[in-house]
Amino acid sequence: MSTPRRGISLTPMETRRDFIVRAAQLADQLGYELFVVPEGWGLDSTLVLTEIALRTENIRLMSGILSVWSRTPGAIAMNAATLSEISEGRYVLGLGASTKALVEGFHGIRFAQPAKQLRDTTKAVRQILQGERSGISADLDARALKLGQAPAPELPIYIAAMGPRAVTVAAEEADGWFPYYVARDRFAGWVPELQEKRESAGDLDAPLTVIAGPNVSVNANEADGRQTAANNLAWYLCAMGDVYAKSVSAQGYADEVDMVLQANPKPSPSHGDIPAEAQILLDQLAVYGAPNKVREELRSWDDAKLDSFLGEDADTLREEVEMAQGLCPAFDAQSYREGHMTPVYFGSAINNFGVRELLSGLAKLAPSPGPRPSASRPVQPNEKKVSGFVFKIQANMDPKHRDRMAFMRVCSGHFRKGMKLKHIRSGKQINMHNPVLFLAQDRGTAEDAYAGDIIGLPNHGNLHIGDALSEGEELTFTGIPSFAPEMIQRVAPDDPMKAKHLGRALQQLAEEGAASVFRPRLGANWYVGVVGALQFDVLADRIAAEYELPVHFEASSLYTARWVFCDDEATLKRFADKERAAVADDHEGDLVLLARNAWHLDDLAKDWPDLTFAATKDQAV
Repeated sequence: MSTPRRGISLTPMETRRDFIVRAAQLADQLGYELFVVPEGWGLDSTLVLTEIALRTENIRLMSGILSVWSRTPGAIAMNAATLSEISEGRYVLGLGASTKALVEGFHGIRFAQPAKQLRDTTKAVRQILQGERSGISADLDARALKLGQAPAPELPIYIAAMGPRAVTVAAEEADGWFPYYVARDRFAGWVPELQEKRESAGDLDAPLTVIAGPNVSVNANEADGRQTAANNLAWYLCAMGDVYAKSVSAQGYADEVDMVLQANPKPSPSHGDIPAEAQILLDQLAVYGAPNKVREELRSWDDAKLDSFLGEDADTLREEVEMAQGLCPAFDAQSYREGHMTPVYFGSAINNFGVRELLSGLAKLAPSPGPRPSASRPVQPNEKKVSGFVFKIQANMDPKHRDRMAFMRVCSGHFRKGMKLKHIRSGKQINMHNPVLFLAQDRGTAEDAYAGDIIGLPNHGNLHIGDALSEGEELTFTGIPSFAPEMIQRVAPDDPMKAKHLGRALQQLAEEGAASVFRPRLGANWYVGVVGALQFDVLADRIAAEYELPVHFEASSLYTARWVFCDDEATLKRFADKERAAVADDHEGDLVLLARNAWHLDDLAKDWPDLTFAATKDQAV
């Protein structure tokens, strides 16, 4: 079984503010993904959501829904942007055309062309949230204004829709569709229609999120649970205009809807009658009873939605997910933050599937920046002075320009474009005139950065992995190791005349950490060390593509490599001279032993007890 995504949506009849807030807090503690606060003719959902946002931490919050007749587009955008800021990006704007009974009976506005009103308002709100000027009427003698606070262009807009025209608006204009009272078995036919409409519109690249589920009534007494579900269903079918009655009838239950209408001539939210002959409506639209029964029936809803999206492929997905869940232990946030566990996400970037879940999981689960160890002291993330270290070098990100980018992790302070930082290894000041931020293939100028951020620094060979930069303090960050390779092969250019070019290519690849590169002190061969055999093929392709230098790798008799360290330089020199045929230099000039076998390594360790033959090398400088 796939892991279900769970949210909670209350009904507009629930107007106990303290109860709503407590329910949201509990849902947040239990790990629910979304909490929807309704708005009808009772509480103002935006005010209640403000209180909830201040009392919760992770759960996403949604207005369900703001009627497009109740506020101007400017007021809606202003409310949405404010709530997004207060909730730290957790707010989802829910919009809908509501019903004639509510629009005319409460707001006193003529209910005409609701689908057009819904589309126009959605477009206008999105335009304002993106930072553009409001689309005021051309016959007004006024200058269109922009939102007077930070825009929220990424704020998702979900549309509640039931009628065919309104559903089309949701498919073409919204980030999500929020239907109410859709039969469990109807999804199989409805979802493909939505996908087709969305693809034909072509304006929104992201997939359409569907928030749907049954009306749930949990009660140990099943009869009482059924009555609660019946009250809500009868009220919506009989007292909320004809939109819900028409929608459920169109799903194939016209006769049963007529029975409910006849059984409730004077509908009441506290008592509704669903005749036994219309029981299928409750079976398809509601779940009620004891907790275990409700839990089991909700699983059938998960299956129904999965089948509607994937058809015959749903069974394959269930089998594969069950296998993955059986092989992987349950996620434990504390174990992850202690470094003992890594969460695994399944998706496809090229198909834009699972990307949002990955980014949301990263934002939710990743710990705040912590202190970074250095040789002299731990560097705290809240210190005012900027410090950081280079942990990766990437060559030829743009092969046309032979560029090299050094990636620096900011460990403390407020980094600003144009500031000068001291390169600790060389003692020189470096002007940060063109720092870069990356997201997948996109890059942009990094105007600011804080502890925990990763920025790219254009590099012309001056910066190496492990280099520290600061506003002046002599810091040496530790814990940035290089590991001894498990496989070592000789590498040579296909054209022997280009041996010098090969040396430059290998030097750059070693600097970025793509492989270990060793130059023996005897002979003209180059040796490359990697962890897995496929890396040799990758390196050959990169050297050929990025440096226009075809190369080939040849098997060697070498067993492993070990960095050789000693506090006494004279002892280290005597060893290097005596074992000249077995030693090499890495790309940074450090001495390396190229052992022929395990006996060779152990024998030298016994003969030279004052030396350290290390399988790792700390790259801190």
